[in-house]
Amino acid sequence: LPLIEACQRLPGLQEELEAHLAADDWDDATLARVVRRVRECGAVAAARAEALRAADEARDALAVLKPGPHRDALADLAGFAADRIR
Repeated sequence: LPLIEACQRLPGLQEELEAHLAADDWDDATLARVVRRVRECGAVAAARAEALRAADEARDALAVLKPGPHRDALADLAGFAADRIR
């Protein structure tokens, strides 16, 4: 999701990535530059916000289930998935 968001925010990024993939010329410097650009344009933060929103929506949807450990486990899983750092 961060990469998709970055491609929407940064004109030319998608074409740059496609060119690197087609040429199979990835190196550590290229990868570091792409990661830096994705972070700097706010794409990671936007993706995290979307994940948190989706987790809240998932937890709200669990309200139709009977309270209990299974529902709690699903709610915990939604939160864990959204709160992951990496």
